[in-house]
Amino acid sequence: MSEIHRFAFITRGVPGSGKSTITNLLANSFKIFGLDVAVHRVDDLHTSEDGVFFWEDELEEERYNENFDNFCKSCDMHVSFVFCDAINLQRKDYNKYVQYAKSCGYYVSTICPELPTAEEAASRNKHDVTIEQIREMLDRWEP
Repeated sequence: MSEIHRFAFITRGVPGSGKSTITNLLANSFKIFGLDVAVHRVDDLHTSEDGVFFWEDELEEERYNENFDNFCKSCDMHVSFVFCDAINLQRKDYNKYVQYAKSCGYYVSTICPELPTAEEAASRNKHDVTIEQIREMLDRWEP
């Protein structure tokens, strides 16, 4: 009997860096082959049922915790390919995903698109994150 392998992908980068594009490309590629995939993105927790994005500062920590809990549930269910799509600016933000997935027997890869300039990210992001906000995120970025 062959061993079953499971993979977790943690994407990180500022808004407009390409995290969701990469996540969607990979997740959809696995789905084409009928493989089970779970994508957990904080943005989805800030999106209304009719697809409108809204950010609630007062719920930020709660939404990030909810995203992590959902990621953990997918790992516990042994979903073959599990994704975390969030900014994950600092090691403390994404290490918990890495450690939990590893504890569940997953191979883990952290995916970080090349960081754009603040100007590029501000023009490309879909959530109206300002150039000032992106500059602040880039200042907090840990490689």
